[in-house]
Amino acid sequence: MIGEKESKKKDTKIAGIAAFLGLLVAELDKSQQAKNVNIVTLRELATKTVSRYTKEELKVFFAEYKWPCEYNVWKEDVDNMIVNG
Repeated sequence: MIGEKESKKKDTKIAGIAAFLGLLVAELDKSQQAKNVNIVTLRELATKTVSRYTKEELKVFFAEYKWPCEYNVWKEDVDNMIVNG
């Protein structure tokens, strides 16, 4: 599009198009400031998520979801084990 890259900012694109068409465009006010974003660490996010649950609920999660998966991994290793003797 008229030599303007898609990744350029909007005001640069508008200025390029206006120059191509021979139009006068008033300079856009750049009063917007960068937003301050608080980046939460993974550790804080995990702690916040886990702290929502009671100890009993976490035990249920482990018993119903995590343990069967770990058991299957262990069982595959035992089933594929070759014993010399």
